[in-house]
Amino acid sequence: MLISLSIILLLLFSGCNQTQDTNPNEPSKVSFESLSLLKTEHPELDFGISQHDGQKTIRDFAIMEDENLLLLELSGKVYECSPMGELLESYDFGFDEKGLTAYMLTCDNQGNFYFVDGHNCLITKADKNGILNTASFGEKSIITEPGLIKSISASEENILIIEAISPDDYLTYTYELDVSEDNAISTTGPQVGIPLGNGLSYKNELIRNEDGGLTDGISVTIYKNGIEKNKFEVHTTNNFIAGLRIYGVTQSGGYFARIYEFLADGNTPQETLVTIDEQGKVKSIYEGSFKSDDIIRGYNDSIFVLRFDSDGIIVFPVLDLFSTSKEESWFQ
Repeated sequence: MLISLSIILLLLFSGCNQTQDTNPNEPSKVSFESLSLLKTEHPELDFGISQHDGQKTIRDFAIMEDENLLLLELSGKVYECSPMGELLESYDFGFDEKGLTAYMLTCDNQGNFYFVDGHNCLITKADKNGILNTASFGEKSIITEPGLIKSISASEENILIIEAISPDDYLTYTYELDVSEDNAISTTGPQVGIPLGNGLSYKNELIRNEDGGLTDGISVTIYKNGIEKNKFEVHTTNNFIAGLRIYGVTQSGGYFARIYEFLADGNTPQETLVTIDEQGKVKSIYEGSFKSDDIIRGYNDSIFVLRFDSDGIIVFPVLDLFSTSKEESWFQ
């Protein structure tokens, strides 16, 4: 059963709408909604495979304050495109010539870019004119292995929010780093859980049986600025839950998430995309799936996906991937 339009509109990470400035003397502003970049129309982009690691050369993307799209080619150029798909500018920071690398990108609301350099264990800050600073990971940053970083975002200039796996316990933590000087400095201690934006994060714990095996449930704890805000359990009727990933928060206070399961036979894996409320009750089930090379990034309160296809790339809101259906086993 298709989800009603009213529910879709309640999701904070639904697509942005086109808006127009009320000042007639200023040009209208087009919000980023979705964008296709075709190989035939953008020969400047490298849609191929990197010889460095055998993965896509286009490695990351970000959406700027002015709604323009940034594309990062691995340790190469950054391309800026308008929401309508027009190439506005390309930026060559000379990473190779300077002995630097760049495989992850974010930007702040002042127009600065931040890159993760996994080879040199650095955060590189740049603007449209060139590199401004490099900040080293080390003891003061707590994070010492860039390879364990899962995502980065900028809350303000020089302040990055980083999601990374701890090598000590292999749990995911959220870190706030100041990268304004030569050494990145952690401004707070590691916050338990995976960031959701606006100071929210979450942590999961599987509910196991007496023998340590999987059950039909998982416990979820929501934190606000590191302090426990809510705790609930999610259960299925027939399957075994093996994990859960929350992608965003709905305006009604619930969550859009992916549940990892094993079917009743105990051997067949399944992934189910759902919305759940603050009590952990599954409200809707989505039909659709992510691809292994999809890149998922947040912008303000929205979640976008960059997807590769035979014609080029598409960037669009995550909910455009999915329709909804009702699975009776979840709603009994």
